[in-house]
Amino acid sequence: GPRPDEYDFDVPVTIRIWRRSEGGSASCEGPVDELDFETYVARVLAHEWYMSWNGESHKAGAIAIRSYAAWWVNAGGKYDCADVCDTTYTQAYGDDSHVNADIAVEATLGQFIVDDGSVVFAEYSSENSDPTEYGVSDPHCTGTERYGHGRGMCQFGTMRWADYDSKSPEWMVEHYYPGASVTGSFAGVLEG
Repeated sequence: GPRPDEYDFDVPVTIRIWRRSEGGSASCEGPVDELDFETYVARVLAHEWYMSWNGESHKAGAIAIRSYAAWWVNAGGKYDCADVCDTTYTQAYGDDSHVNADIAVEATLGQFIVDDGSVVFAEYSSENSDPTEYGVSDPHCTGTERYGHGRGMCQFGTMRWADYDSKSPEWMVEHYYPGASVTGSFAGVLEG
């Protein structure tokens, strides 16, 4: 894919998904689909975030999902046969999307979480508690029981920051991934 000049990673055009949910127990048992990268991001968002949540939460999720997926594509894939799978071993994926997911993906096109020019391994989980596994203070999540690994972005946290404090997706990214920032848009490059 195209490489933005100031960054040292490629923007994926497609992604390979091992349909782990349809296969057996052995690695790469079952079908592998290759599809458009941004279609993948939208379909993951529709399965990883509640579509009734604030649109700013969806945008933060789209940026994290896109970054996590791009990290695996740039690393050569998590599996011998594929970049990611369709379960929470990487990111939950289904063949359908949702209009709210499509809107968030379109609004954040070309945006990745970067640190020192590299795309961030942008993990996220449902409830990351306070502080998170990586020591990020998250007052809106105080008293919540950790649900998931607690690293990176808190999915429920993005909903609360958007609803209670009107925080932007960029703010949420910088909150949950200290030292990182959101790239600008490379839509012109992607459409080329």
